[in-house]
Amino acid sequence: MDPATVSRVAEKMHPEKERQVAKVLSAYYDHQSRIVANTLGYPMNAMFGNWVPEELRNITFIHVGDPSTSTDLYTAPHVLPLEHEVLQWAMKLWDAPNSSDYWGYVTSGSSESIMQAIYSAREALPGASLFFSAAAHYAVPKAGYLLGIQDVVPIDADEHGELDLAAFAASLEERSGRRVIVVLTCGTTLQEGHDNIAGALAVMDEAGVPDSYRYVHIDAALSGMVVAFDENASPDIRPSFRHGVDSISMSGHKLIGTCMPCGIFIAHRRYRSGTVRSAEIVSNEDPTVACSRNGQAVLEIWVRLFGYGTEGYRADVRRCLELASDVFARLQEHDVPATRNASAITVCFPKPTESIIFEFRLACVGSLAHVVIMPSVTKELVERFINRYVVWWSSRQTGVRK
Repeated sequence: MDPATVSRVAEKMHPEKERQVAKVLSAYYDHQSRIVANTLGYPMNAMFGNWVPEELRNITFIHVGDPSTSTDLYTAPHVLPLEHEVLQWAMKLWDAPNSSDYWGYVTSGSSESIMQAIYSAREALPGASLFFSAAAHYAVPKAGYLLGIQDVVPIDADEHGELDLAAFAASLEERSGRRVIVVLTCGTTLQEGHDNIAGALAVMDEAGVPDSYRYVHIDAALSGMVVAFDENASPDIRPSFRHGVDSISMSGHKLIGTCMPCGIFIAHRRYRSGTVRSAEIVSNEDPTVACSRNGQAVLEIWVRLFGYGTEGYRADVRRCLELASDVFARLQEHDVPATRNASAITVCFPKPTESIIFEFRLACVGSLAHVVIMPSVTKELVERFINRYVVWWSSRQTGVRK
């Protein structure tokens, strides 16, 4: 760690503690920076660093309530107008026909966004069943249990890690006449499967589920921007309010590239009233599950979206898709049974030895592992991984231990 940085961190501390704190922080920096530089298994974009000026990073910005409401009487330090701009950017990305008909906020991450969506749905549709793909993030059933949803229904996923529409139709038929909450995923955890949004809505139509009996959320934590900027992506899997869905969310610490976990949640405004609670102490209405929120996360998202820009992210997505395609092809050349979905920056393959898992920080489920090609992943890192993996795979095929 830079000595000047250590000095700034420790300069206000008691002299007896300064050396001890500096030593611990330096050790963490050295160790964690090596991990970040070699991470292929977890979708974090480490390309940017922190672009927020230090003067602003030293202020505690406390956000409470709906950023779209008036801040004239809001007395706590805040950057609520910038949060409003972030939400407008996301609404445009997801084709909100009229931004005044939608609301949202910057969350602590997609897990909170999922909780907010299911909370909004539960208040609007008492007694509803919760449906989701078995390949969805575990935050979905967890939110259902925490919110007291009595009927939590995982639906089988197909070989691509995507919602099986036939199984979904069968589950709806078993619960004919019930209100339904449906969480669809754009970028599942292991395979980066993309649930067919248009297909799922058609299944609900065919099952006779009226609009007034359904709430549909799209968890686009990983692929919300990947699919949006992939010119070859099917419209059926693209997160968009044109489908008639009720809410969409994505992460900030994945493709956007913030230094802290956070996310963006957008929902139709008609669901806002069911979750509003008075926050008189900060002169605002609060429809969120979070109460006090981190304004620094807003700054980090805002400076990237408006400083790096749409074209910057579009170029990143193009490069990531190309590199993921190259990794997939290279593994297949060596007879590795790798898989990759369309419009995906994730490549799956048989789980390797622990030394490779820890060297490249691979994410594993059962007998499978994956790499996720984020903008900060270099060709050099990918080349090193492929070389190591192929040696292991070849030795496994010949029975020679490596």
